[in-house]
Amino acid sequence: MVFLPATPREKSTSIPSETEALVLTAHEMYSLGPNHLEKKIEKEYGVNIPQNTIYRILLTHGRVVICMRKMIALNGQDRWLIAFMDNSSRLITCFQGSKG
Repeated sequence: MVFLPATPREKSTSIPSETEALVLTAHEMYSLGPNHLEKKIEKEYGVNIPQNTIYRILLTHGRVVICMRKMIALNGQDRWLIAFMDNSSRLITCFQGSKG
């Protein structure tokens, strides 16, 4: 038996126009974000469209704004925070972080 290494697949960057039209129509009807819109489209239309694809479609048409958390990740800044919480009161007892 011969085991071949997995070949990397290229990501499809083009989004079908039918998918784009469906996402824009559903966004106009329900006014939901990508996460909830994914579930609503799957329930109503029976089509599974990943939330990342929905986000890209809405972003290209100016329906959503870029999240600042994603902007920090895109800029390549490393930030971290360590926090110790008390289990019963959920009080943060101490923390340490970096500025990047």
